Amino acid sequence: MVFYLLCSIEHNKSVNGTYIGYTVLPGRRILQHNRFKKGGAHKTAKYAPWDMILCVHNFPNRTAGLRFEWAWQNPKVSVRLKMHDWCKKKTESGVQYQIRVLDKMLNTAPWKRLPLT
Repeated sequence: MVFYLLCSIEHNKSVNGTYIGYTVLPGRRILQHNRFKKGGAHKTAKYAPWDMILCVHNFPNRTAGLRFEWAWQNPKVSVRLKMHDWCKKKTESGVQYQIRVLDKMLNTAPWKRLPLT
């Protein structure tokens, strides 16, 4: 199970130009997001083409991974993360914002105790 961050090549300045998801087959999933292969990925169609810019894996189980994904997508309401200021800075792109959230998550319990790569 891999959790990934996509960056829209044409819309990378906004938070809408990023997408966080999970898959067991990253190669197939990026083809779906870029409409080269059928299946899923309806939410991202209007922002294509996409680059898969980073992946996080080595979760102990599916539940831990899906909780991580939800917190990454919703840092303002996540119990583990809501104490931080999650306003997107005017100077940062959508990708920079998502990477800042990810960096904070990887240094916050319970995720900092996991062997994530």
